[in-house]
Amino acid sequence: MSTTDAFSKLNNKYWEYVCDDKDVECIIGIKNILTNKDTKNSASLATVYMRIGTTSKKQLNLLDKENQTYQLGEQKTNIPLIFINLPLNVDLRINPVILVGKKSIKGLTFLHCNKDVGCKTMLMVSENLIELLKKESKMSVVFRAFGSPKNLEINFPLKGFTKSYSKLIQT
Repeated sequence: MSTTDAFSKLNNKYWEYVCDDKDVECIIGIKNILTNKDTKNSASLATVYMRIGTTSKKQLNLLDKENQTYQLGEQKTNIPLIFINLPLNVDLRINPVILVGKKSIKGLTFLHCNKDVGCKTMLMVSENLIELLKKESKMSVVFRAFGSPKNLEINFPLKGFTKSYSKLIQT
């Protein structure tokens, strides 16, 4: 199962922890679903999800103190990443902003746009942002549609975030 397939398992009421069929690739996330009042048809407007990524950096490891022998090694660190799929036709010149409580979180960058997911953004998540997401009741993503002078805001409840995130970091 790809991440795109996992989106079908997500809902718009609370954050969920979902994995592929082999429990190898796991994410947590939530959708924002738009329902047409007249036709009652629903479609996903945006999706927020997190997964654990890995960063690595080179470091010298001391092998023998007496001979001062070192070996170049690599230190790997797990880091949470947040991805937000926004609708097509966003203004790619203006990066979106996450609002949690009274804090605005900048740094989201666009990765790509396509008809299957819309416009995908990503941000490496700090511990401060995790703590905000755990204690607040909603998060919003603010972005601008291409050619529009006004910002648009999509809201996501944070119900279930803490429980789902705890599962994610244990995998």
